[in-house]
Amino acid sequence: MKKEEGEKSSGSDNRRMYIVVAVAYFVALVLIVFEVIGGGLKNIIYYVSGRYVLLLAAALVIFAEESLKSLRFVVAARLRGYRLSPFRALEAHFSSLFVGVLTPAFSGAVPTAAAVIGDSTRAPPSDALSIAMAATFADSMLPALASIYFALPEVPRSAIVVVIAVLVIVTWAVVLSSSLLERVMGGLAKFMGSRAASLVREETESFRRSLEGIVTSRRTVTLIVLISVTSYVIEALSLLVITRGGLAGFVRDFGALMMSYVGGNLPTPGGEVGVEYSLSLLLSGREAVLWRVAYIIVAMVPAVLISKIISSYVDYGSAVYSHYKSLLGAGRRQGQT
Repeated sequence: MKKEEGEKSSGSDNRRMYIVVAVAYFVALVLIVFEVIGGGLKNIIYYVSGRYVLLLAAALVIFAEESLKSLRFVVAARLRGYRLSPFRALEAHFSSLFVGVLTPAFSGAVPTAAAVIGDSTRAPPSDALSIAMAATFADSMLPALASIYFALPEVPRSAIVVVIAVLVIVTWAVVLSSSLLERVMGGLAKFMGSRAASLVREETESFRRSLEGIVTSRRTVTLIVLISVTSYVIEALSLLVITRGGLAGFVRDFGALMMSYVGGNLPTPGGEVGVEYSLSLLLSGREAVLWRVAYIIVAMVPAVLISKIISSYVDYGSAVYSHYKSLLGAGRRQGQT
């Protein structure tokens, strides 16, 4: 009994430590972001001074469209046979937004969403990951295609955006192609044991089939695309709040927004520098800074979910570890017999 209480206390202390570290890291990152996009905290204060209402309005619009995006998880989960409540989907999306801003090229967003979704639905890793990736697929492919259209007239200044957009499209072609993915994973499997390599291939193919089932379902992908495009239009309105450009300005703002999604693939925390570079292709520096600050304000809101994020990683991670450990153990026993 005392041992269990000690383990619980130790786990609680570890989670508190993770929370403190995560908050400190986020604060440090925000200060670095402010340094990069505005030349320091003092300059940021100068930029936003007297524009607090605009900043708050833009942040509220961003919060609304980010909330709408979470419904894509509900749609994808339903297709895979899992019941995910809108509230849990909201938790998953904002948790992934928070961690995404902290990690290079938003790389932490997908595993975080998968952990929260898997913890809520008890879906196996391949399904939880495919549900999380369905939203990423939309936020990668749609902006990539749109960015090529908006970026080509700005070449050579926008050459980096065009190159990244093409790479994004090619990457997804690899992920959804069974033969190409098999070659990639086959190469990685050479460095593993035979059973581990076999398990990796099986799980990879299971994930690919699960994701392919989502993106090839006409009804599901139509709903995901509609939710995504609607959210992009609303998000572009958050830029319009700042730029006040009218209808013509809205088209420009929409283009800048799409390119910022592509620029966010740079391997910096939250796609930093890449996002600002992409926005500045069509917007003024002041407009880009104000909007980015509004976005960061929204990204800070999920800090209240840190405990939930850590719990999902710990609990679901433990379940996944036990699952794969048992599979590997069963494989070894079969090999011995």
